[in-house]
Amino acid sequence: MILFASAALFGGVNRRMEFRAFASSCLLIAGLLGAGAVSIFPVMLRSTLGSEYSLTAYNSAASRESLAVAAIWWPIALVLAVGYFLFILRHFRGKVKPPGETERFY
Repeated sequence: MILFASAALFGGVNRRMEFRAFASSCLLIAGLLGAGAVSIFPVMLRSTLGSEYSLTAYNSAASRESLAVAAIWWPIALVLAVGYFLFILRHFRGKVKPPGETERFY
């Protein structure tokens, strides 16, 4: 997947296909993150003192109660984030005008 995304990214950039280049770069980032996650599973951080002190995916996981709170809060936070995004999008819509001759940065 990483090789395909890299080839599609360079092909999109060379042919000036912006959406293809953007989608390929997103796929490349997702592939790199996925490969990194697979490479460290299940031992995420090895201890130099002993294997019983290493952080694994199982002993570092959140409790069931914490995941229940997160499952309730996550949709609320998503609605707030999308609402804020739409507010900012509408508030600052339009093209940016360059400063005139009398307007300068000091």
